[in-house]
Amino acid sequence: MKRKIIYIILVILFAIIVAIFTNSCALQTNEKETAAGAELQKVVQEAEQNLNQETSDTGIVSSNEGDDSKAGTFQGTEPTVKESAETGSNQPAVQKKYVTITVSCLSIYDNLDAFDKAKLEILPGNGLIIPSTKVEIREGETVFDVLLKVTKDKRIHMEYVSTPLYKSNYIEGIGNIYEIDAGPLSGWMYKVNNWFPNYGCGRYVLKDGDNIEWAYTCDLGRDIGGDWNEQNK
Repeated sequence: MKRKIIYIILVILFAIIVAIFTNSCALQTNEKETAAGAELQKVVQEAEQNLNQETSDTGIVSSNEGDDSKAGTFQGTEPTVKESAETGSNQPAVQKKYVTITVSCLSIYDNLDAFDKAKLEILPGNGLIIPSTKVEIREGETVFDVLLKVTKDKRIHMEYVSTPLYKSNYIEGIGNIYEIDAGPLSGWMYKVNNWFPNYGCGRYVLKDGDNIEWAYTCDLGRDIGGDWNEQNK
């Protein structure tokens, strides 16, 4: 009986000791948390003071929470670079360049007797294989580049022979109308701004606003105003 009483007393004492130790740890934890909170609050206050000091020095107006006002700049200063309305970037908008191109075989109607009879049905009624068409160009593009681009876009037949070494592109046929279809002096010629160049279309570099005309000649250019001898007198 005495042993049982002693055992109970020991258990009660152990429970009291555990309770005291637990309360002591909790007290220390609360004290640490309180100290940490105070330290954090102190850091935040110092940061706010530094921010207010910098704002005062730079002239930038800081906005408080709930305030709809936006940060401003010193009066009299303006941005030195304006953004493009189209691109949204600081780079200036690139100016697009365009040319016009026409492909005509009107001269054949004045030489129907010499024209290949098997191809009469493919002649366009108004003499225009490609009416005046506006085409965007890139830097360095040539008369040949534009002809190739527009015939592909409109799915019109075009056949040529290229000699890359000399940057030469000889046009043999457009719209299934070939050289010599209207006699031994017939074929395709081009002019830019009413001038017939004496070199290949692959070497003529275009500029913005140029007007390209491809015309079929039945008399080596004389019937369409492209006599080189007359032109270069």
